[in-house]
Amino acid sequence: MFDLQPASDRLAADPPCIDEFGVVPWDYDRTGALRFLLVAAREDARWTVPKGRLIAEMSPRETAMREAFNEAGAIGRVDPNPLGRFTYRRPSPSGEDVWHAATLFSMRVNGTLLNWPEKADRKRHWFEHHQALTAIDDPNLRNLLIRAFAAAL
Repeated sequence: MFDLQPASDRLAADPPCIDEFGVVPWDYDRTGALRFLLVAAREDARWTVPKGRLIAEMSPRETAMREAFNEAGAIGRVDPNPLGRFTYRRPSPSGEDVWHAATLFSMRVNGTLLNWPEKADRKRHWFEHHQALTAIDDPNLRNLLIRAFAAAL
């Protein structure tokens, strides 16, 4: 189990984070190599994982599963225990940076849909694990994946 405290790039005096919940969608390819399903962020098309704010009347895990469905069209088994948490900054409509803290769950993907709610807004792509670590430019997310999947890497 990993520490769910915010990443070290935040200071105690920093404003509070917006909590989010998501998944790290993964599977093995036909050769047995680990791969990750990443989605492109809407704002800048950077590769990341499906995540979003807590949905009313849903648990964090249920919210994470719904985000995987909505953003990537991914269906699978979500581990009940979080992999970890990472923080990142995103500009608000006013231009200020707002901190977000995303708690992520492991999701072994059983299948992906041809059509999903955010298909028109996002790209998704399966990356071999080393390619995924290169494609993700957020160091906190990259480090979480390295820690969480160290045995498989």
